[in-house]
Amino acid sequence: MRVMALLWRFLGPDRWRFALGLALTFLEGIVAAVPALLVGVAVAAMGGGGLSGTELALVAAGVPAAFALRLALLLAARTGAFPAGALASERLRLALLDHMRRVPLATARRWRPSRLGTLVSDDAHWVGEAGRMTLFLLLAGLGAAVVLLAVMVAAAPPVGLPVVVAIGLGLVAFARGDRVVRGVARARTGALAEATARVGEYADGIPVFRSFGRTGFALTALETAVATMRDLGTRSLTPFAVAMQAGRIIVDLGLLAALGLVALRAADGVELGPLAFATLLAFVATELFVGTLAGQLVRYRMAERAEREVRRFLAEPVPAHTAVAVPASHDIVFDRVSFAYSGDRGLALDGVSFALPAGSVTAIVGPSGAGKSTIANLLARQDDPSAGTVGMGGIDLRDMDPAALGRAVSVVSQDVFLFRDTLRANLLLGDPSADERRLAAAVAAARLDELVAALPQGLDTPLGDGGRTLSGGERQRVAIARAILKDSPVLVLDEATSAIDPVTERALQAGIAALERGRTLLVIAHRLRTVRHADAILVLDGGRIVERGRHTDLLAAGGVYARLWRAQERSSSWTLRPPPAARPE
Repeated sequence: MRVMALLWRFLGPDRWRFALGLALTFLEGIVAAVPALLVGVAVAAMGGGGLSGTELALVAAGVPAAFALRLALLLAARTGAFPAGALASERLRLALLDHMRRVPLATARRWRPSRLGTLVSDDAHWVGEAGRMTLFLLLAGLGAAVVLLAVMVAAAPPVGLPVVVAIGLGLVAFARGDRVVRGVARARTGALAEATARVGEYADGIPVFRSFGRTGFALTALETAVATMRDLGTRSLTPFAVAMQAGRIIVDLGLLAALGLVALRAADGVELGPLAFATLLAFVATELFVGTLAGQLVRYRMAERAEREVRRFLAEPVPAHTAVAVPASHDIVFDRVSFAYSGDRGLALDGVSFALPAGSVTAIVGPSGAGKSTIANLLARQDDPSAGTVGMGGIDLRDMDPAALGRAVSVVSQDVFLFRDTLRANLLLGDPSADERRLAAAVAAARLDELVAALPQGLDTPLGDGGRTLSGGERQRVAIARAILKDSPVLVLDEATSAIDPVTERALQAGIAALERGRTLLVIAHRLRTVRHADAILVLDGGRIVERGRHTDLLAAGGVYARLWRAQERSSSWTLRPPPAARPE
C-alpha cells in the first residue's frame, strides 16, 4: 500500500481519474469471469438434459457480449488511469530533480551521481510502472480469480474446498519466491548504480586509461560490475523458479484431488452438472490466480523497493529558510565559522572570522588544502557552517530565500561544468533573458570571440558531453562570460583563470576589471601576483586565518605570505633543463 500512497501523493489533480480507473479495472476483472461462468453453466446443463434453444442462444450471445463489455471497461479504465499514472511518474521525477537542487552539497555527496541517476531513471520507472500497469493487472487478474473461486465453492463445496486449501498451501511456496525477489530488489539497487558509475567512468576515462596503458584494468572493473548484475539474476532465477513451480504443483494437486472427488461422487450416482461446472471454474480460476502472481510479483516488489529508496531520498532534509528581501547591502561577514566535511577527521575551517565590505576586493591565499574553496562553498551556501554564521547585509544566509541568494552571488571556479548543449545555451545559463547585444558584449569581454568565430556553427555549436570539445582555458572563459551575464552584486573567483595562458589572462583582465566595479569581490588564488593589488589579503593555513593585510605589509611581516611569494618568485625562473654552465659534467 506504500507504493499506492506514494503514487497518490504525486497524482495531484488526477487522483480521482486514477481511482475511477482502478474501480473500472476491478469491474473489468469481474466481467472477465463471465465467459467462464457461462461456459460452465452450459457444461453443467449437459449433464441434466442440456439447454433449450433460447438458453443456448443466450449463452452464445453472452460470451461475446462479455468480451465487448470487458474491452469497453478496459479502454475506459486505461484512457483515464494510464495517463494519470504517467503524469504521476513525471511529477515524481521532477520532485526528485528539484530535491537534488535544494539539498545541501554534503547530502548530495552521500548519494553517488550514479545512484541519483538511477533514482530518477530506474526507481521512478518502477513506481510509475505500478501506476501504469502493475496495480491494474493485479487487480483485474486477482479479482476475476476470486469471483470464480467464490462461485465454485458455492456451487460445489466438495470440489471448491480442496482447491481453496491447495491455493492457500501454494501461497506458502510463493512466499519463498517472494523473499527471493525482495532480496534481488535490494541488491539490484546498489549493483545497478555501480554498473552505471563504471560505464560512465570507463567512457570518460578512456583517454587516461589509454595514456597509461590500463584499458584492460578499466574494462575489468566494468566487466565485474556487469557480471554482478548478471549473477544477481542467475543466482535468484533457480530458487525463484523452484518456489513458483512448487506453488503451481501444489495448486495442481488440489485440482487433481477435486477431480478425484468428482469421480467418486459420480460413481455414487451424484448429478455431475454442478460438479462439472465447479471443476471448469477451478481450472480457470487457478490459472488466473497463479498466472497473475507469477507475472506481476517481480514487478510489484521492484516498485516497493523503488518506493522505499525514493522516500529515503525525499526525506533528506532541506535547509530551512524564511523568504526575505535581498539585503540592502552586500557586505559579507564570516563570524567564527567552522566546517568539517562528512567523514573527514579534522576541520576544513576552524573559527574563521573576517568581513568583505560591500564593493571591496578581498583575496584569499594559502597552500593547497588550507580551506580556501570551502569558504567559496559556504558563501554560495553549497554547504552550511558546522558552527558560526555567514551573513550578508546583516542577514544569516540560512535565513535568506535560496533564490535571492542565488541572484546575489556568482561563483566562477576552476572546475567548470558545461551541459551537453550549444555554446549559446551554456552562456545563457547566466541570464536566459539576455539579448544578442548583451551576449555579444559578454563574449567579447571574456575573450571568447575568436573561439566563436572558429566554431562551425558559432554560438549554436553543440559542445558535447561536459564541454569536452573545449580546452580547459576555453571552459573557464565560458564561466567568466556567464558571470558577466548574471551581473550579480557578489562575485567569487575561485582560481577562475588557472587554466588560461598568460597572454589570454592578461587580455581577460579588462573583462574581470569590469566585473569588479561596484561588486563585493572575493578572489581565491594560488598565483599571488594576480591579487597583490587587492584591498585586503587573507592568508589561510590549516583552516585558520594566520595573516591578513595588504601585499606590502604582508611581505614586510616575513610570515607565510612572504614565504609563498618567495617560493613563487623562485619557481618562475625554473626551466626544464638547467643552463649549460650549471649542468653536471
